[in-house]
Amino acid sequence: MLFLKPNRRSVIERELREIARREMKLATAAYRTKESPWKEKLEQLIPENVHAGLEKAFAAGFSLLIEQGSSLLEKSFDRESIRREFERRDAAVQTRGTRRELRELYRSGRQTGNAGTAFAAVEGTALGAVGIGMPDIVFFLAVLLRGI
Repeated sequence: MLFLKPNRRSVIERELREIARREMKLATAAYRTKESPWKEKLEQLIPENVHAGLEKAFAAGFSLLIEQGSSLLEKSFDRESIRREFERRDAAVQTRGTRRELRELYRSGRQTGNAGTAFAAVEGTALGAVGIGMPDIVFFLAVLLRGI
């Protein structure tokens, strides 16, 4: 960022300050958030052995994904295409560095996030409708990690 012209640097610095302000606002709101009463009541209704079983299943799913899942996750997207798109957008920000390029970055990120959320919702609904429960945990975690 140091090699940008002063006016371009100020655009990026302004955006970074805005992002920091939003992050602080979200962090403050997260600390003030209280647990919902309905959630506490629901958790009390779940038997201890079911709760322990779910925790074990999620732990097993995470360990499976961490140990063996990276190669499977990488097969679910085109790494080169993503890298080329990043380089193109990065070059646009580095050469022009206007708010327009930054807005385009936000827009594409939002679209990707919305697509991932829609996919996860369809996946959860479809597998829930067919009655797949515990085996779905690994697939569900894979979808979440892919989104990240």
